[in-house]
Amino acid sequence: MPPPASSLLFVPLLRRATTVQVIDNTPDLLGVPTPLLIDATGNVQEDATNYTFVAEDFPVIAWRQIFGSAAIKLDLVAADAKITTNLRKRGKIVDLFSWWWPGIFKPAGTFSKVKTVGPLFEYDYLPRNDEVDNPYYETAVPGVFANGTTIPVGQYKTLLRVLKVGGNPAKEEDYEAWLSPVVGVVAA
Repeated sequence: MPPPASSLLFVPLLRRATTVQVIDNTPDLLGVPTPLLIDATGNVQEDATNYTFVAEDFPVIAWRQIFGSAAIKLDLVAADAKITTNLRKRGKIVDLFSWWWPGIFKPAGTFSKVKTVGPLFEYDYLPRNDEVDNPYYETAVPGVFANGTTIPVGQYKTLLRVLKVGGNPAKEEDYEAWLSPVVGVVAA
């Protein structure tokens, strides 16, 4: 019996796999573009927001993957960090032209000059999302770094990086990146 269609990987034949976008940054499924931060009240965080990280006062990051990825990382960075996202705009026209002429809408920028304060989490081998059983990934942004050290009081942003299909984990340009709004860590 063949596997269900949602578990099959379709690799485009007309372009290199590393040019395929992994993160779904459209509002098609959730009604708002992803990735995004969800605040403690369940709303999309659009502006700088402070959190105590006590009880349920913490942000949650949510994102969708239209392809699986071998490495997903979330780092804490300075509040003044800036990147030009390397997520391409998506839409019917852009998708059509990108399919037939790979590289016509090249993503811009990099995140090489963004110094990380510390890692928050790293996942290995997350499959693509599907609309029914696994519509998106969400993870609470903890009040501690991955090693268990408490995050100091201050203002930060989170940097989500997802390795492209067939990408080299050692090459920065092989990751798609997204930078969040400011997340404030305040004393309870």
